[in-house]
Amino acid sequence: FIYQSEFGKRDQLYQYLRRGKKHRTRKFGRKSQKETIPNRVFIEFRPKEANLRQGIGHWEGDTIHYAKKQGINSLVERKARYLELTKLMRRTAVETQRAVEAKLRKHIRKTLTVDNGSENASHQEIADSLNLSVFFCHPYHSWEKGSNENANGLVRRYLPKRSSLDDVSQQDLDDIAEELNNRPRKVLDFQTPKEVLEYEYQKLTNVAVRVRVQLPVVVMAGFFRQKTMPPSQWSSLNMLYAVCVVTIDDSYPSRYFLRDYVFPSILAKTYSLIP
Repeated sequence: FIYQSEFGKRDQLYQYLRRGKKHRTRKFGRKSQKETIPNRVFIEFRPKEANLRQGIGHWEGDTIHYAKKQGINSLVERKARYLELTKLMRRTAVETQRAVEAKLRKHIRKTLTVDNGSENASHQEIADSLNLSVFFCHPYHSWEKGSNENANGLVRRYLPKRSSLDDVSQQDLDDIAEELNNRPRKVLDFQTPKEVLEYEYQKLTNVAVRVRVQLPVVVMAGFFRQKTMPPSQWSSLNMLYAVCVVTIDDSYPSRYFLRDYVFPSILAKTYSLIP
């Protein structure tokens, strides 16, 4: 009716739609004509936990395009719908890599799902730097990361498509993200994304406390097995235990901690501190 009827065309009813597009988006896009990004892993290989939103740390990423080749990198956590925004002076792979690494380094991260834009060409560097797995949507299947697309639409309400980012600062984007992260969502039982994310992190903090209690036994067993500490130095186990606690706090939240790789990593660090 909005796009086809005479009434809709005459009164330009499309401008009252949420997206405000002049033309209806085609349901099925054309096939990709060439391979532009090497070594892509497509979304069908993504873990079941990410697909079903059963765990925290699975992110979707995209670039919101604006004039003068500028853009906004948006990252959305799939379970909590938590949003992070970064201003891009240029929509390049280098700028995108820098933005993704800066934002996700402070979060739990297991997977990242992106589209096939050229700005995602540095996906292997991102995966190595953040120790996560990067997955790609199929070409012209942007609905495969629907949480991110929905968040982009919300951002467009603040900064419409034809807006200029010249006068938009990173602080402005942080304020937009903060407002959206404190907005109750029906899909979250009217909790806010920030509340859900903090709750999930709190559950992991409780796990960290239980792990910390086991650390002296693990450290001692490791030294007995490796025979790297003579009996005369066993009194320094208290010092090593304190080092282990700091190591956990410094590395939390991190992917290897969530996947139970924390003990070998901590033991390796404590060995190097033995006089």
